Amino acid sequence: MQELKLNSYYVKKCKNIGPIIREIRDDNTVTMVLYGHKKKNKLCYGVVVLADEDIFIVKKLNKDKEYGERFTFKVSSNKTKHSYLCGIFHTKNEYTSSDHLNFRDCYYGTIYTFRNQYNFVFGSCRFFPNIFGRGILVDRTDKPFKSILKIVNKYQISALFFIGDSVYMDIVKWLPFRLKDEKDINRIHITARTTPGFRKLRSKIEIKEIPDDHEYRDNGDPSYYFKDKKAYTNCINAINTFQISSGPHLKNENIKYWSYFKRQNIPFFMLDSRYERWEDENNNKRIMSEEQFESLKQSLLENKNNNLPFIIFCLIQFIL
Repeated sequence: MQELKLNSYYVKKCKNIGPIIREIRDDNTVTMVLYGHKKKNKLCYGVVVLADEDIFIVKKLNKDKEYGERFTFKVSSNKTKHSYLCGIFHTKNEYTSSDHLNFRDCYYGTIYTFRNQYNFVFGSCRFFPNIFGRGILVDRTDKPFKSILKIVNKYQISALFFIGDSVYMDIVKWLPFRLKDEKDINRIHITARTTPGFRKLRSKIEIKEIPDDHEYRDNGDPSYYFKDKKAYTNCINAINTFQISSGPHLKNENIKYWSYFKRQNIPFFMLDSRYERWEDENNNKRIMSEEQFESLKQSLLENKNNNLPFIIFCLIQFIL
């Protein structure tokens, strides 16, 4: 799939929202994403500091200014709450260890890693509507994430799995036009991901998402967008950039809407039952690609002797 770059509007809008926790593995390895951009003739660096863990990482953010950068580190296993500082800074010359860090944007946060159990929340259909390319009812749609924030520590919540319809591009379907412009489509995703509750939650725990139909049209009917390939492409690009990556799309990242992974040895499979559907000339239909189906079968066989549950998230009900 084509590599995506974030437009400058996204970078400027989101530069102060703090990091994105991309992944927290069972061995307490954390992958965090920071992003920034060059300022005139200055280089841009990202830094992550966990003083209690003796972790100090400085990395130059990709010279293609609109890409994110991964920071991977391992935190202590004898505690569940890890305080960190991160940010970006600019310098005219290459950074050396003796340089003073002059932060442009700084964020203090906490990462939670729970070892004795694995609790998660899941949901879908965040009714984040739009009209004329503007998000409406923003405060209302942020309440679920603020509620989760209140119980993260009490109930040891490790992750949020969001199963589609994080935005509604078709709220204006009764009007004689549709959103087509890349800026309007991106604005909806941007606004949805910069609400205070959501952006704070994704700086603390892992969030994984898969898209469903309303990210481009109700009931998965692509007929309108296939008539306007530019609009359809803009919707798909926005999904890849803002939703699947849970933040800025990372350079050279292979994008799939489905995924198989384990947490605390519990197997999870997030199925894509929407975007890999196809029908051949003989009217034979499939709900997923052969690659995804084989991966699902292999993962089930791999865990057949596992006494823990195999958890499958899917957009619709169907029988294998």
